Amino acid sequence: MGIFFESREKLPILSAALEEALQVNPLNIVDLKSESENRALELTPQMESKFRWGRLAFAVLLLIALFAGGLYAAAHQLDDWNKALIHSFELVLGLVIGMLSGEAAGQH
Repeated sequence: MGIFFESREKLPILSAALEEALQVNPLNIVDLKSESENRALELTPQMESKFRWGRLAFAVLLLIALFAGGLYAAAHQLDDWNKALIHSFELVLGLVIGMLSGEAAGQH
């Protein structure tokens, strides 16, 4: 289960497609290559994952809030709060970038 990508369960989709393909008599297929390509193209939209823009927007808003809080604390000489908020900003930024890139790489 991804945070930023909604992935679909691929096993039922592939099982149904294979079951359908195995029920067809191979002697009735004129061009095996084009038939297999057509079936693969039919499956492609069902296998794609969907990006969750709302979760990315929430992550960006959280980053903006942490950074703005750090700037506010720095402007009002709240050094301990400034360090904590800026460090939190750095950690969350790394987490968001890592999760985005990791999930995107896992989708392909």
